[in-house]
Amino acid sequence: MKKYKHFVWAENNISQEAQQTYIVKLDFPACSIRFDYSEGFYAGYDEFYKSIADVQFFTNDRPSEEEVAEILTNAWNFLVLEEKRLDRDLEEIEE
Repeated sequence: MKKYKHFVWAENNISQEAQQTYIVKLDFPACSIRFDYSEGFYAGYDEFYKSIADVQFFTNDRPSEEEVAEILTNAWNFLVLEEKRLDRDLEEIEE
């Protein structure tokens, strides 16, 4: 869990692009990963990867493709943890 402490979940509710959700990585190299919530949430890695609309790094230095792949894998792992937390919260509400 500590590995993902610099990842956050974000939404832009004012944007014209429906169902766009973000995973924001706050430590170096910081970036935002915009993806289609309806396709990427509760999906396997391949579906999540296909749902990615945009990856923006907050500095001019883009990491190597290997580093980008690692960041996307960690972002998906973070998303899986968020899904589990959401499921657990929903179960508690239903009880």
